[in-house]
Amino acid sequence: MTDLLLIAIPLALPHSLSDERFTREGAPGHRATNQCRLICYCTAHAHAFTDARLNAIRRLSLSDWLIDVLVSASQDDDPQIRIRAVQMLGECKTDRSVRVLANVIKADKSIEVKKAAVNSLGNIGKTLRSAVPILIQALKNNQTYSELDQLEDRGFSADTLNDEAAIALNKIGPDAVGPLSDVALDRSCKPAVRLLAIKALMYVNKLSPPAEKCLIQLTTDKESKIRLEAVIGLERADPGSIEAKRGILGALADSSPYIQVVAAGTLHSLDTDNVISVPVLMHHLSTTKDLMTRWRAITELGYMGDKSSAAIPVLIPLVRSADSIIRLAAVRALGRIGPKAKIAIPVLMEAMNDKDKSVAEFAEDSIKLIEMKK
Repeated sequence: MTDLLLIAIPLALPHSLSDERFTREGAPGHRATNQCRLICYCTAHAHAFTDARLNAIRRLSLSDWLIDVLVSASQDDDPQIRIRAVQMLGECKTDRSVRVLANVIKADKSIEVKKAAVNSLGNIGKTLRSAVPILIQALKNNQTYSELDQLEDRGFSADTLNDEAAIALNKIGPDAVGPLSDVALDRSCKPAVRLLAIKALMYVNKLSPPAEKCLIQLTTDKESKIRLEAVIGLERADPGSIEAKRGILGALADSSPYIQVVAAGTLHSLDTDNVISVPVLMHHLSTTKDLMTRWRAITELGYMGDKSSAAIPVLIPLVRSADSIIRLAAVRALGRIGPKAKIAIPVLMEAMNDKDKSVAEFAEDSIKLIEMKK
């Protein structure tokens, strides 16, 4: 019967159906037959899926026999029709639609259709918890993709099914925190998957106590990338959390100088009056040769504004560094410190003639910032 509806009913409709007429036909109060005709029309014509029509469909009463139509459309030869059908199933928010979408993720050959199904489950998961285990499985999918060296800057790219699952779980919010924590703590999972789980936990507004507890535990993980991401994530902890601060203080003794520097910045985010962060960063500028660690230390000092004024004597010589990335970071940090960095104006004026255009431009901006804040 469903196949007959898919094939026969659209033939009785005009090839072009205006958004206005579509919306009118799908308005509440009209007969179920009209609703079915609209669904069938969309699933038979890929061009029919405009935003206006999807909004009209969202207002329909989606009974099981209408879901039958969407199930058939989710198996269509045209991937665009399958994607639209999957999107509409995400509006149904029923256990049956969860099962259908799970099967799409498992069996469909198109990664884009799979991603659409994952996204729909993210919408459903706000209502039905049965979507969460399926998304966790998609997150742990063994799909291969390259890891970036600086994963803290990666965010959610949605390049893979794993990324899409992390985004969907993040949308679900509190109900996904427990399962995400389990993945983050599971050392049998690939580090890249664990990192995505941490990111999903981080971006659920402020950290919930269970998420915070998970991140604190991860600050001692054997994987340095995991420890780093956990320290970054704790920046979203409650500023009054003693346990979070203890976890960050522990990270100040990490074997990685870079993580120590990031921990100093995170500690300042939670407690701007602490007397530990600035000395730690100054220490690394004096002792660490690694370029990225030095850059991060300078950048963190800049973020602290006038709270890092004690570091001005250390920052001024760095404006003449042989590395342009260090010169640029130092110039910007001095500008962010503000009026207390007035002593740096002569060296910043010198930097206005720097061979690196970016350094020269930011030197001029920093002078203005220092003078503006008087």
